[in-house]
Amino acid sequence: MLPFLENLLRLVTSTTSVPVVKKSLDKQLVKNEVIGAIPLRAKYCIEWTCGIEDGYSNNPLDPGGETKFGISKRSYPLLDIKNLTLAKAQEIYFKDYWLTISADKLPQPLDLFVFDASVNHGCSAAISMLQRVCRVPQDGKIGPQTLSRVKSVLPHHYLTERAIRYAHDKNLDTFGRGWFNRLFEILLSTRQ
Repeated sequence: MLPFLENLLRLVTSTTSVPVVKKSLDKQLVKNEVIGAIPLRAKYCIEWTCGIEDGYSNNPLDPGGETKFGISKRSYPLLDIKNLTLAKAQEIYFKDYWLTISADKLPQPLDLFVFDASVNHGCSAAISMLQRVCRVPQDGKIGPQTLSRVKSVLPHHYLTERAIRYAHDKNLDTFGRGWFNRLFEILLSTRQ
C-alpha cells in the first residue's frame, strides 16, 4: 500500500475525535450581489473559511505560527494577530486571497474550494492544484488557459487533489485528522 494511503487509513481509523464545524451553503447566493465592499458570494465563502479556521491559535507545531481566523503571523508579521477582528480578517481575505485567485471567475462551489485552499495552502499552491485538475501547465497564477478549462472540472476532483497534498505533508500525523475533516465539511456544506 502507498505510504500516504496507509497514513490516511491510520487517521480515519484512529479513535481520537475532532470537532466538526457545521456550515451550510445558501445555494441561492448570487455572485454579483454586494454587501459593503465585498460581494455577497465572496463574503459567504470568507465567512465559511473563517468559521472552520475558528478563532485564535498559537500552536508551536503549526508552521503558520500564531493565527486567528486562519490569518497567520508568518504571512503577516507586522499584524497584531491576537487582536485581529473578524472584519479585518475578511478584508485581508478578500483583497489578498479572493481577488488574487480570481475566485469571482470560478463556478460554484469550486470558488469556495479554491478559496479555502488558498487560505490553507497559499494562493500559488491553491492555483497550482486547480491547474493540475484542469490539466494545464502549473505556474501558480490564474490566467486565460486555466479559466478556459475550469468549467470542465468536477469540483470534488479538486478536493481529491487537496487530499493528496495533505497526505504527503510532513505534519500529517499532527494535523491530518483536522485537514481531512475540513475537506469532508466543505464537500458536505455544498450538498445541503
